Amino acid sequence: MIKNHRVLVKVFVVFVLSLYLSSCTKIVEIEIPDTNKVPVINCLFSNDSILQLRLSSSFSLCEDIPAPINNANILLFENDLLIENLSFLNGFYESNIVPKSGKRYSIKASIPEFDNDLEIIAFDTIPSEPILYSFSFNDSAIFDMQGYPASQAIIEIEDNSYDLQYYEVMLIMKYKRSSLDTIYEKRIADYCAENYDPVLTDEGLLDFKPKTLVFSNKRFIGQKYSLKINFQNTLYLEDSYPQFKELKLIVHLRKVSKSYYKYKKQLTIHQSSLNSDFWSGTTEPSTMYSNITGGYGIFAGYTQITDTITKYYGFIN
Repeated sequence: MIKNHRVLVKVFVVFVLSLYLSSCTKIVEIEIPDTNKVPVINCLFSNDSILQLRLSSSFSLCEDIPAPINNANILLFENDLLIENLSFLNGFYESNIVPKSGKRYSIKASIPEFDNDLEIIAFDTIPSEPILYSFSFNDSAIFDMQGYPASQAIIEIEDNSYDLQYYEVMLIMKYKRSSLDTIYEKRIADYCAENYDPVLTDEGLLDFKPKTLVFSNKRFIGQKYSLKINFQNTLYLEDSYPQFKELKLIVHLRKVSKSYYKYKKQLTIHQSSLNSDFWSGTTEPSTMYSNITGGYGIFAGYTQITDTITKYYGFIN
């Protein structure tokens, strides 16, 4: 009887302490130091459209995203020759020309609201166009860790260079779940964790759930290479839609500059750190790559080729 009484007393003490501790709160005010505003440039340009550049300023966590800066003077050079002064339109500075592959482009910008002595400079070169030799995909190529079959895209690249070059691949799925659908649904393919192609594993990015896959040609300089990418094809797995289904698998193959490659690698890690949590595992914050002198951001070139495969599932009623 005495033993049971002692147990009850201990339980009561623990209960009271838990209530006391849970009711103890304290507001802690964190002082975030003021940071100097810095110009931020974002411009990824290619040889299939005019050059568009977004100019804004850096901001702290407690501030709203700043509006674009619309009163800057931005000069565009091609192979160090001045070709135009960019015009501001609908939030972007735009050129009147389409950049050319193999040309070196640079900008010099001055902004009234910043130090008059501050000159923002950036430059990059558009690489040659990629060669997509063939494109195919197979269903049920492998089984993932959950035991579900995964599809595999095979992208055969013909590399015609003699030195280190850089690429980017993105798979887009456009699909109709039924013959009654009139509009395609669209999303970026979910790349499986079970991707074992050495060109991809060399980059060390697969654990960060990238939306695009960047890689170098160090394993296939001057050769053909069949890049294998495993992804989830929900149309192949679903059995709740017995009617006609249509899938368009679109590959975007880009040849990118070194600055573009470095930027996308750090962007993948950065986005993963923003989306991580206690349950899925946290990712260490990552410093973004920048090639802007006098500011932050990216000014980088690429070329692109696309191809599409259409596949049908089920039966037509």
